[in-house]
Amino acid sequence: MNSEMGYILYEGFLFQVVGRNISDVTIIFDGKKIHIPTGQARFCSLTEFLNDDI
Repeated sequence: MNSEMGYILYEGFLFQVVGRNISDVTIIFDGKKIHIPTGQARFCSLTEFLNDDI
C-alpha cells in the first residue's frame, strides 16, 4: 500500500486509498478491493479526521 495516496471519508468512515484514477478511488474493505466514484469520496488527511476538523 502506498501511504502517499491519502485517505477518504466515505459513509462516515475513514479509508486509506490504495489506488486512484480519474473516475474512482480504490480502498480495501473486509479484504476486498472496493472502487468508489471520485465524486462520492471526500478526500481528507488523517490529522483532519483525528482532530474532527472535517
